[in-house]
Amino acid sequence: MAESSFPRAAEASDRARSVARALLEIDAVSLRPHDPFTWSSGLIAPIYCDNRRTLAVPSVRTTIADGFADVMREAD
Repeated sequence: MAESSFPRAAEASDRARSVARALLEIDAVSLRPHDPFTWSSGLIAPIYCDNRRTLAVPSVRTTIADGFADVMREAD
């Protein structure tokens, strides 16, 4: 019988929520639906994540790094 992907999807969802929550807590995410940001790539978007803010908060960097490490392990 094939292994269900649901537990893996649930873990990914929890991981994404943890990272999102951490970024919101340090005010790294900005929303401007009526005055969108222009990214350096030229993309115009109503959301911006200032990843530089994570440099000042080691616990957030750890949360993000742990998430990346989990994704890489799962890809193996």
